[in-house]
Amino acid sequence: MAYYVRQGAEPALSLPLRTSPIRFAAMRKDGLSSNAWRVWVEEAGDAYVACRDNMKEMKASLHQSGKQQIAFTSETGIEIVKGSRFWNQWTEPQYYDGSNVVPTLNLLFPDWALTLTEEMRQSNSGIWNTNSLFVEAAESPLATVISFVVTNEDLEMRFNVTGPSPNFPLGILPVRSGKKLWIVARHLAEGNMRELAGKGIAAAASSTDMQPKWEEFPDGHVFGACVTGPTNDGGAYWMPFAIRMDTGPQG
Repeated sequence: MAYYVRQGAEPALSLPLRTSPIRFAAMRKDGLSSNAWRVWVEEAGDAYVACRDNMKEMKASLHQSGKQQIAFTSETGIEIVKGSRFWNQWTEPQYYDGSNVVPTLNLLFPDWALTLTEEMRQSNSGIWNTNSLFVEAAESPLATVISFVVTNEDLEMRFNVTGPSPNFPLGILPVRSGKKLWIVARHLAEGNMRELAGKGIAAAASSTDMQPKWEEFPDGHVFGACVTGPTNDGGAYWMPFAIRMDTGPQG
């Protein structure tokens, strides 16, 4: 796996990064990228993951209590259903040993979901010029996955930067007492990611709450979307992608 630091970044970055916030994005070899993301840890030991550009209304909260969630921020006032702004809630899974860990959260970046051009990034240069690094994205049928794993502070994970499923640590941040958060870049099989995106689009399109909002977007408009849900090992996934409005000949 390869990574690139922002041109002119000072001081020179050395992985794994050990201070928050850590700012990152996935980028294809042709220059298309994901949105800008960051992870940071607050004084109480709670960690947060959020998009830095067009999906700033949402964030993942990895609380020291073990309660984890993806939700609209309280500042937005947006609710998924009446009385709740939470998209997904789960309990932090337990790890086993240095070679068999369970991420509490996986950010999924299949290559077909990486759509930001250099022009788009430069139009938001105030954010992108402070980005820390880019992870070179995998090509389909592989996807780039950024995993967040909480372990005891004395545990050292083992990594393989070559081979069919490479991985390496972007960062290691102290969280609550005796624990640390690993931010790990991986290339894994895409699997059913297209299906997950399709189901998310279908659910949004059929939502009676969303119907008036769809009408606000002109044909051809592109905006950010995401889906989230549980993983088989007790964690959660969060997959951002772009949707292009196309009403078609039937309107």
